Amino acid sequence: MSKFSSQPDFDIAVQSDTRQPDTVGETHLENSDHPKDSAFWYSQGDSLARENRYEEALACFDRAIELQPDYHEAWVFRGVILIHLERYQEALESCDRATEICPTNSEAWIFRGAALHQLGNYRTAYASYEQALGDRTAPVVDEFWSWVKRAWSDLL
Repeated sequence: MSKFSSQPDFDIAVQSDTRQPDTVGETHLENSDHPKDSAFWYSQGDSLARENRYEEALACFDRAIELQPDYHEAWVFRGVILIHLERYQEALESCDRATEICPTNSEAWIFRGAALHQLGNYRTAYASYEQALGDRTAPVVDEFWSWVKRAWSDLL
């Protein structure tokens, strides 16, 4: 459920907003008081992604990574955004970078698998999903696959 679903006037507010969607974020971000704070850019990217403003969110994650190249969470979220933009090869590269920085980041492995799946590389995708599990036992595997299916359906 959208965070806006409880706000009855949201549709009216969106319709009355005359700003250009592709320049609003750029203008706001250029005027930011936090140009060198990678956590700020990550947070901005997260907020924009929640509003389905993926191109602007991508620019924020790119800025966070530029400021802190080992920011594995930003690499993962960048991969998620690229999946939403259907830029699967770039998403894979972002998730690969995240796993290089932090091999135990389960989300990086999961979204790496999602990108590989979209690229038609199913065996490697499932190997990524298994990597996300680590050394967990069989009952957890069933729970994990259930979670992956739910997460995957949310992406589509």
